[in-house]
Amino acid sequence: MIKENSELLSLVLNEGLSRADAVVCLEGDGQKRAKKALEIFKAKWAPIIVVSGGYDNPPFSIKADKMAEYLIKKNTPKEKIIIESKSKNTSEQAMEVMKIIKNNNWGKIILVASDFHQARAYLTFLRAMDNARIKIIIINAPAKRGPLNADLTGEEFKKIKEYEKKGHTFSYSELSDYEIWKNSIKK
Repeated sequence: MIKENSELLSLVLNEGLSRADAVVCLEGDGQKRAKKALEIFKAKWAPIIVVSGGYDNPPFSIKADKMAEYLIKKNTPKEKIIIESKSKNTSEQAMEVMKIIKNNNWGKIILVASDFHQARAYLTFLRAMDNARIKIIIINAPAKRGPLNADLTGEEFKKIKEYEKKGHTFSYSELSDYEIWKNSIKK
């Protein structure tokens, strides 16, 4: 299991960027994630920023509308921001964002969570993608906070197990199949 967890971490923490239809920024970790999404947007990796999350627990969790305000203050055009504020957790965020993806007929997104949370976010978004009966490329772009926090990362792997029991995440074998497909498409 440790080998699988370390391989998953390596995958999500070290993926290179490529152009996408949108950058998806999940609430949490103050504004660190919004700053990362803004950096990606300004570098023209994606023309749209989706901010997702309705859980309000400042200073850690900042709701999507507050993230949008931050982005606008940083000169992001309002029409380039899509706000998803119904969701209260990662699973709900993934489901709500998949609706946006489907409605816009997007084929590729860049997913921004915090480094310690990126693995669970990725596996959860893959399950939501599968449940929505769409197939898109999801590129990982974690907001790094400095050295990876072992305690937070350990808690996330416990949450992955909880999400897995509920059917909210891809399994490692499903992930392997998806990565093979994704790598064949990216070339």
